[in-house]
This record gives sequence, C-alpha cells and structure tokens, in this order.
Amino acid sequence: MSTEAIRKLRQYAEENEKEEFDGITYLVLLEECINGLSGSEDQALFFDELYGLLDQFGTPLNDELLWGLPKALIKNISSKNVEDKALVKAICNCMKLVARVGTDDYNFLFGTELLRECRAEDTNIYDDSNDTYILEAFKVRVELLLEEFILPALKTLGQTNPSKFLSVIVSALVELISNNMQCGEEIEMSNILLDVIIRFYDSYELPSAKVTTPDGAMANKDEEDIVQKILESFWSFSIGRCIKNQSCFPEYILLSQIPRMDFVKQEIDVPDDFIIKSRNIIRITNEKLQLDLQKMMEACFEETRKIYELLPPNPTVQDGNDLTEEIYQMSYVNGVTTLEEQKGKLSLDTAGVLTLSGLYYIANDNKLNVKINLYDAVLLYLRFSSASLYSPIFDNTFVEGICRFWLWSYTLGENRDKNTLQSELMSVPDYVLKVFFQLLLLKTCNEASTLQKRINFNLLTQLLAFSNAEVAFDFIVDTILSCPYLDAKIAIAGILKDLMAKKSDDIHLKEARQVKNEPNNHNCPPKLPDRPPITVDEHRIASIHSLVKLCIEDCLKPLNNKTQGNLILLQYYINILITLYKQWDGFLLKEINDEIKKLFSQRQEQEFPELEFIRLANDTLSTQLERLNL
Repeated sequence: MSTEAIRKLRQYAEENEKEEFDGITYLVLLEECINGLSGSEDQALFFDELYGLLDQFGTPLNDELLWGLPKALIKNISSKNVEDKALVKAICNCMKLVARVGTDDYNFLFGTELLRECRAEDTNIYDDSNDTYILEAFKVRVELLLEEFILPALKTLGQTNPSKFLSVIVSALVELISNNMQCGEEIEMSNILLDVIIRFYDSYELPSAKVTTPDGAMANKDEEDIVQKILESFWSFSIGRCIKNQSCFPEYILLSQIPRMDFVKQEIDVPDDFIIKSRNIIRITNEKLQLDLQKMMEACFEETRKIYELLPPNPTVQDGNDLTEEIYQMSYVNGVTTLEEQKGKLSLDTAGVLTLSGLYYIANDNKLNVKINLYDAVLLYLRFSSASLYSPIFDNTFVEGICRFWLWSYTLGENRDKNTLQSELMSVPDYVLKVFFQLLLLKTCNEASTLQKRINFNLLTQLLAFSNAEVAFDFIVDTILSCPYLDAKIAIAGILKDLMAKKSDDIHLKEARQVKNEPNNHNCPPKLPDRPPITVDEHRIASIHSLVKLCIEDCLKPLNNKTQGNLILLQYYINILITLYKQWDGFLLKEINDEIKKLFSQRQEQEFPELEFIRLANDTLSTQLERLNL
C-alpha cells in the first residue's frame, strides 16, 4: 500500500510542470494516500519513502506546500501511534526536511501558527485513549515545532527586529498554555509545558539589535528594554500558570525549612524532577533574566496593602459585619480590574512572582530578606484565597500554600516571641481577622490531604491563640451558630477545646531557646503562670451551654446525614465539658447530662455508631457530677 501511495504522489509531480504544480491538490492527494494506509508498519514505510521522494525527487515546495505540508504531517503523530518509534521518527524526518527547505520567515510563521492550534485533545484518536499516550503525542508535536521550526528561525529573525518576533512566539506560547492546562492529567501537562518554557528560555539569545537609523543607539536600548519586559512578563505568567495546581508537596518542602516543622519532611516523598525543575527555573530567573525576587516580593506586599487600604481601622460591630462580604470580594474585583487594565500591556504576574519566591526556597534552601509583618501575611492570604471563591480563574493551590508558608514562617520563625506576635495580631482589625479565620477554616475543611488538614488546623489554632480571646471566642461561636457546613463546626469545636483546656505555651509549641534567652535577673518579678488562651468565665459557660442545647435539639430531628454530623458535634461538646467540669457550673452540667439521657429514650444506638460514644461520654460526665455531689 505504501509503495502504491508513493507512486501516485510521484506520478502527479511528474505529470505537472513546476509552474502548473498545484500544492493544494497535492496535499489532498497526500491525505488520501495516508488515509488509505493500513497498520503502523505500512505507515512508517510510507513516511520513509515520502522523505526520500521529497528529498531526492525535489517535489516543488511552493507556498501552499510550505504552509500545508507540516500541518498534514504533524497530525499523524497521535495517541494511536506515538509508541511506534519507527513511525514517529519517519514523520519527524519529513518535518525536518520541510524545515530545511523552508525559509526562516515561513518556518517561523507556520511554526507559531501550528503551536497556537496545538491541543492535546486533538491527538486523541480514540475516545478511550490512555492519557499517557495523549500527553506523549502532544509533547512530541510541541517539541518538533519548537526545535525544528521556531527556535532556529528566531535566532536569525530575532537579530533584526527582536521585540516583534519575540512577541509573536510569546503570544503563541501563551495560547499553548491557556489551551492545554486542563487537558489530561493536569500535573503531567504542567510538567510538559514547563519543559517547553525552560527550553525556550535556555535557547533564546538576548539580541544585539542592528539598527541603522540616525538615533540607532537609542533604538537599540529601547529594543533591549522591550525584550527584557516581554521575557519577564511571560516568565512570571507562565511559571505562575503552570505550577498553580501542583500537589501539596511543594508546600511541605517550604514548611520543613521552618524551625519546629521539620517533621513534615518525614511524611513526604518529593519527586526529583520537581526539584530539578525548580533549580532550573531559579537559574533562569537569577542568571538569564537577573530578576530581583526580594524587590519583587516587597512590591507584591505593597500592592496587597493597597487593595485593602480603604477598609476602616475601627468600625462599629455592625459596620464590621456589613463589611464581611466586601472583604471577600475585594481581591476578586481587583483581579478582574487588573486583568482588564493589563490587556496588551507588559507587566509582572503577581501570582507568578509569589510562585517564583516559593521555588527559590525549594531550589536553594535559602531565605529572601523580605520585610513582612503578620498583618501583611494575613492580607496576602486573604488576597490569594478569597478571589478563587468567585472564579476558578483565580484558583491557585501553590500560591495559597506559599501564603500559608509566610504565616507559618512569621509565626514560628526565629526571633519571634509570643508577646510581639500577640501585639501584631491585635493590630489587625477584628472584623478583618474574623474573615481571615473564616477563609482559613473553610479552605482547610475542603483539603483532600489528611496531613495538609492537620497542618492547617494547627496554624488556625495557633493564630486564634495569639489573637484577642474575645475575638477568638466570638469567631468560634459565630461559626457554630451560622456556618452551614457541619465539618467546619466540628473542626472549630475541637479547636475550642484546645484553646480552653491547653496552656498557651503548649499551643504555641514553646521552644527551649526561649527560656535560655530570658535575662538572668533575680530582681525581675516572677513570671505569671501560663493560662489557656481562652479562659472559662460565666459568659462563655452560658454561650457554650446554649450551643450544646441547640445541638441536642438538632440530634432529635428526623434521621439523615446531618443528624449524624450533629451527633459528632455533640460528642465534641461533651468532651469539652468533661475536660473542664471542675471549672464549669455544676447545675448546667447536670441539665446537659439529663438532656442527653432523654436523647437515648428517643434514639436507638443501632441508628448511628456515634450514639454509643455519646453514651459512654455521658456516663463519664455522670461520674464527674457525682464527685461534685450533683
């Protein structure tokens, strides 16, 4: 079949003189020949023979063929045959031949055009194709276009008008990223795209523009500035976009560098290729682009402050409550406005800058000497976590992890004492702090990783412990009363127990060096005894008592999944009462104890397994009441 197909192509070329040769007709005939082939072996033989025909016979590669032949060839690299190395090599050889014959202008134009159109889903011949084959075929297509057509042509064309040609290839790469990030396995796709971007930056030669105008020196400088801005803008965009949905392990690497968080290293297995990519990205950032990450990060913090600068410092309680929705929306509104304003402009992508800062820590195990306070860290998390609630465009798992890293780093970093942290956290307006706590709680409840949940709940607990006790307690009560998510209520009830039962130093992970650094002055007054962050008083007892009674009422409602969730919440409440019974109002404890006993007169333990645990816990509470003679 392949020999017959080649014979048809040769015959057409021989029967038509060069000036009458119709490239479009030839392409149609080529398509018919390819479609008539049977089996990958026959196809491989055909493309080998086609290479010989194009090379030896010299089929006229006129405008139509120069444009259409690469497109007709490259689409034959698909999920169906990418594992056939002989076939893929034969097709690639034909493509390379076209690249050698074509001029730099043609190669660059159709190379970038095909790159814009390149989609992983188009390589999927069968609906049930393996994602691995789809991504592999996509990778071969992209690398072929970049290595054989675009980069060699760019080296020549880029010396005469560098910014013009650079902007064309960058625009094509932006489309390539935007069109393919959601295809197949997203992490695998991002790795492929990262390889393409790193290869592009490693191959790109910064131009020495040759300008012959009278003011040529100034024109050269302008070209260099524009090229630099294009490279910086695309670098921050592409790195931010390709790494935004990486899994949790990059955040774990960051956290393991913080004092007292090195235990995280024991629970992660970091892929070597991610470390290698991180180092390559930072190498290009530092050496090729010579970007000042520290300066860029400080600009990011300043930009974040400006988003929230119009918030009033001390509004009334009601005004603060009214501002909650506005705080949630501010980052989203700013993001949409910024996207609109930056259309067609060259600017750094802020999420990309934060991503680069995280990769810097991962690649170098070094620190950026960035000036940041706890309020900055809180606002940074609000900015990059809230916008994603309104649009998936702003969803960025990696950057959210970096924001949490800054919170952890500031909370547990060197030279951080409890009093300073409490003072700084209390400088954050209460209503802003409550929105921050809400967001951190909800995001943590939606985490898939158990380790990630544990780390984030630990962070939330510590920050609540550092904040004003009234603010922390009000936030917890408001969450239990008004939050529609039972998981969040259960989680915050567990945190409430820690804040009321554990001593402050236990929650803050007290370090031995803090004791060593205390002044050895016998004239100093004795240190006050350590207390829990939220102490027990009549107001808090009454509030929790009301919450427990409401929960018992919910547990008596008709059987459903919510009932089961309320039973878990009730168990958490009983554990709080058991732990703090000596400080509690005995008569209120007795009331709860009796109410729970009534619950068992209406509910059978077989309904839900949680009922057995509640019965055991309530028996313990009964024993404690006997000790109180109640």
